[in-house]
Amino acid sequence: MPSKLFFLPGALGRMDFWIPVAELVRHRAEKIHVGWPGFGPIPPERDVHGLDDLVGKVVSRVDAPSALVAQSMGGVIAIRVALARPDLVTHLILAATSGGMDVTGLGAEDWRPFVRSDHPALPGWFLDDREDLTERLSELRMPVLLLWGE
Repeated sequence: MPSKLFFLPGALGRMDFWIPVAELVRHRAEKIHVGWPGFGPIPPERDVHGLDDLVGKVVSRVDAPSALVAQSMGGVIAIRVALARPDLVTHLILAATSGGMDVTGLGAEDWRPFVRSDHPALPGWFLDDREDLTERLSELRMPVLLLWGE
């Protein structure tokens, strides 16, 4: 059982996205809402230059059995954290995420041009990231819940 629940936002950095869900969770685990430096209301940090840095920030906080609840870009980071710390990540709950897959190859539209246009302040390195984790997904051994809507 997890002793920590990490709630990871999407690219807009809206830490409040998961608050209504977290308030409904009846589990003794500590609830931790993560923000991304340089996204949304969180100011940039000099040492954050890519997704590796965001993953490292979460990995450094996973020091006990933990479940990761993530949305959109947060799902990519959650998967990378789970791959880095399979000994401590007990569950993944991923909402509306590509999970680091090339979803355009599956018929989905590339979201990057719309996000870049609508949110020009987002770090360019995020929008340029094309890492494909497809081959590594089979390494995940913890329960995974995928949430998708219309």
